[in-house]
Amino acid sequence: MRLIINTLTHDLSQPVMKPFFSNIFLNTIIQLIVIAFLVSCQDFPPTVKTISATLVTDNSIEVKGQILNNGGKDVYSFGFCISEDTLPTQNDMFYDCITPTTNLNTEFTHQFTDLKVNTFYHIRAYAINNEGISYGEDIKIKTLAKALVTTQAATNITLTEATLHAFIDPLNSTTENWFEYWTEGESIKSTDAIGTSGNISSKITGLTPNKVYQVVAKAQNERGITQGEISAFETYAVTDFDGNLYHTVTIGNQTWLRENFKGTHFLNGDPIANITDQAQWEAATSPAYCYYNNDPEIGKVYGALYNWYTASDSRGLISGFHTPTLSELGTLTTYLGGSEITGGKLKEVGFTHWIQPNKGATNSTNFTGLPGGARTNYGGFTNLGDAGAFWTSTNFPISGAAYSYDLGERSAYLGAGGNSYYYGFSLRLVKN
Repeated sequence: MRLIINTLTHDLSQPVMKPFFSNIFLNTIIQLIVIAFLVSCQDFPPTVKTISATLVTDNSIEVKGQILNNGGKDVYSFGFCISEDTLPTQNDMFYDCITPTTNLNTEFTHQFTDLKVNTFYHIRAYAINNEGISYGEDIKIKTLAKALVTTQAATNITLTEATLHAFIDPLNSTTENWFEYWTEGESIKSTDAIGTSGNISSKITGLTPNKVYQVVAKAQNERGITQGEISAFETYAVTDFDGNLYHTVTIGNQTWLRENFKGTHFLNGDPIANITDQAQWEAATSPAYCYYNNDPEIGKVYGALYNWYTASDSRGLISGFHTPTLSELGTLTTYLGGSEITGGKLKEVGFTHWIQPNKGATNSTNFTGLPGGARTNYGGFTNLGDAGAFWTSTNFPISGAAYSYDLGERSAYLGAGGNSYYYGFSLRLVKN
């Protein structure tokens, strides 16, 4: 039998067709598939979500989280971590729910307490299995706070009106603000405030003259009602023709003005002459006034200086009040224990207006005597800050002079003596 062998031949002059994929490339694809398969079979840390923060109070926050995937392993610990800084971890304050779970989509909650008021916190849920720890989203939330309220001093006080003021911290928005005010013998009254935060105010009317009122500002927000400190103000007792306002003080059975007189008119509206020239001042024989150093700004504090013709004029200066007589001054001195100590009981304390040493000053009477100085024939204006001189309406035995009384910075003594009609002294009126 003849064996026939077919031999394939190839023309070496023609190129050989290469395979579409090289062996190296195929090996790489296979390796990647194997790695992907192996990875898909491995376990990994759980997947967790921070869902929400609710039930926020001034010192607590309740937060909710959820385990989305356990990573193929039991989750043996999960909970929340909290910090004032971003992205808190278990190195910060945390709460561990502890209870193990293999369930997916497990929700869990916790309420953090004893937190700071009015403070931003960052909270994240976490979950741990044997493969590691994972964190949820960082939720930023602020604890609440009751409104911070400060009752401030009242302004624009008159006989029957005042403007109340308070400050509410702008960080604590409020839904309602108001003032409450009262005085002895009257019921508590309430008035709405203008403004919801920052500076708030309210004008009140219908007040009783010569009364001390208590006032407190109040505010309400989602945390409730809070109030500021109780403040006080005093309505004025009387006014002069020019609208200047005066408090009064009762000493024994006498009621005195608590401020030096400031008016420029008599009670009926007749003007009191303002004389600035020294020679004209000394020559005057009719009512006149001036300000110390002819400076009206000084007069705002110490009142004006008046000659005796003004002090004794029958037209009067304030309804129901008059310049005291020497006898009425004696009654005051006797009630306070004698001339040696009366001056100290009448003088304003401290050195805001008096120069040192302001010896013996107690102002125990609340008379608040001021050192308004004087205008005399020797040097013109003198003694501002170290003496207060006041007219009586009583003539001195020597012609052209009248009694006055004075307070000095070096003594608690209340002096009295005679001075020329044209001297410029302060006036303190006493009630009829």
